[in-house]
Amino acid sequence: MDFLRRYRVGVVIAVLLVTACGFAVFWTRTQQARGATRTRPDALVGVVSPQRRDIEVKLSFTADILPIQQAAIFSKISGYIRKIHIDRGDFVKEGSLLLEIDDLELKASAEQARAALVSSQAGLEVARSTLEGLKANLENQRANLVKARAVLANDTRQAERMKTLFDRGMVAAVDWDNARTTADSSRASTDAAEAQLRLAEVQITTQESQVRLAQAQVETYRAALSLAQSNLNNTRLVAPFAGYIAQRNLDQGAAVSAASAGTTTTSVGILLIQDISSVKVQIEVPERDISRVAIGNSVRVTADPYKGEIFTGSVTRVVHNLDPRSRTMGIEVVIPNADARLKPGMFARVDAIVETRKNVLTVPLESLRLGEGPPLVMAVRGGVVEPVQVQLGAADTQAIEVAKGIVESDQVILQGKDLVRKGQKVRTVPAGGGQ
Repeated sequence: MDFLRRYRVGVVIAVLLVTACGFAVFWTRTQQARGATRTRPDALVGVVSPQRRDIEVKLSFTADILPIQQAAIFSKISGYIRKIHIDRGDFVKEGSLLLEIDDLELKASAEQARAALVSSQAGLEVARSTLEGLKANLENQRANLVKARAVLANDTRQAERMKTLFDRGMVAAVDWDNARTTADSSRASTDAAEAQLRLAEVQITTQESQVRLAQAQVETYRAALSLAQSNLNNTRLVAPFAGYIAQRNLDQGAAVSAASAGTTTTSVGILLIQDISSVKVQIEVPERDISRVAIGNSVRVTADPYKGEIFTGSVTRVVHNLDPRSRTMGIEVVIPNADARLKPGMFARVDAIVETRKNVLTVPLESLRLGEGPPLVMAVRGGVVEPVQVQLGAADTQAIEVAKGIVESDQVILQGKDLVRKGQKVRTVPAGGGQ
């Protein structure tokens, strides 16, 4: 009794330990027995059904954004810049005054040319007046010749009558001599009148040449005045079109030379103006794709400053020859830019839409199993996984066309496609749902 009383705590603990061990062994064997009779559940996969939608076939490029037109502003005359009316970043309308070149010498040249023109016009009027006087003299000489010829005819007849009378002895010899002398005098007068007429005609011809010379001088001085006025007008440089001033390379007082205006591709203008009401990109299309590109193709453009925003344009120009070095063909794309958000020099990503395939059967790109063999999708048919070889077509960023291999009623594994095998039984849920 003393022994039990002394060790009763230890005895109780030992009994409890034995009971606990026995229960643990019993529970383990029970669970093992249950596990031996329970079946593992089928794998759960996320599936989608093929969808019919439009697929756009695109050619993707990168390019720099360019202004629709730009012009370097040079001076057509030499001189010094008197005043610049604009600066970088300013917007100018077509015809706006940009800068002025000093014009004092050109004004003097224009006035000199104008005075020379007035003088030549006066000379022309004098020549014309002289010509009219000579024409009047010609008419007078013609009248004198007619009169002289009439007198000659009369005196000749009179001399013939006197000769007849003299031969008959009816008049004295002195009368016959006087009649003959009078006729000879009239003939001489007629010859003189004819000479005066020819002289008048020559004078008119000469004066007509003088009039033509005076007219030529007038035209020469008029052209000189026009050139002087043009040079004077060229001291005012105006905007050839509406746009923004992109560069200003000279300041007020700087010298400019007409000789260097645009003589080489490296010539730097006084100003650079850019029209960005629309912008353009120039891209090179590989030879294999040139048959797919045509004027009017829609184009989508994105730029880094405007994340997620798409600008639309179209192909407006095709260069119908290939660069023999790169085997590419140039095309030009124009993008409306009324708000001027696209800037020249920006880097752009360009997608040219060359074809739109309507109402084609598609699956998500992620559903494809790609390897060394033909492309596959893992379809679920009758609850069993079946690899299906597919013939692919056009693709966009979300889906790809399936031309052959599956139908709309198929279920295509999207989630878990790499974890299943042919013939495996699976359970399905819509892709994106809970597992």
